[in-house]
Amino acid sequence: MRASRCFRTDAEGRITLDSDWLKLLRGAQAVGPLVLQTGHVHARLIALTEMPAFVETPDGSAVDSDDGALQFSFAGWARAWGSLRPCACCDSPAQVDVCNAAGRDFLELCALPNGDAASWAEYLGALASPVLAPHPEPTSLGALPLMPASVFRLRGGVPALVSLLMMLGAENVPVVGTLRTPEAAHTREFVPRHTAVENGVLSAGEARGCVQLALCAMGGLALQHTRMGWALYVAGFA
Repeated sequence: MRASRCFRTDAEGRITLDSDWLKLLRGAQAVGPLVLQTGHVHARLIALTEMPAFVETPDGSAVDSDDGALQFSFAGWARAWGSLRPCACCDSPAQVDVCNAAGRDFLELCALPNGDAASWAEYLGALASPVLAPHPEPTSLGALPLMPASVFRLRGGVPALVSLLMMLGAENVPVVGTLRTPEAAHTREFVPRHTAVENGVLSAGEARGCVQLALCAMGGLALQHTRMGWALYVAGFA
């Protein structure tokens, strides 16, 4: 016997979800492996992973994952939607998108193409809101992350970055990529085995994780020495 579930959706097939952010995160632990993506208007960091456990701050306004890969600050989280239809670009049968107050999606959770749609239907069913909320039109680019003041500006731009990533990939050297927005901080380690520039977007990574960067926003490179070693920043235009 096959169970089915019905959802109230908008014209685009989106299911409005309750704004219970901790429930949204913890519920995703039950669906198994997924693709987790964070980003802003110029960059994305993507990981094939399982949703980790989270520890709340005392006031419940933020959480840290127990694996150290994710930090979320709920102050900027505005609305969330789910979908149970195949994605046109990756064949994922289910997705969750969370947007900020500026109407920009900054967090996306996607089922694997061969993922269990029934588990995702149960997950979304526990979060579905009885009231439909329209997906807002973005009102701004949103707040972009700032570089620390204590950095060393480097010569070279896109060619230097591409060459560096290709060299590290050829030598099988892992890198740690971090993408920060006011709503989320996301860190992943991966080997940039596949580095390419296509349609103005730089992609570097492997099956378990990758970074994508819109080169139109890249103004230069900068270096900072930290207690963990050297950190390379991709600087935007001033």
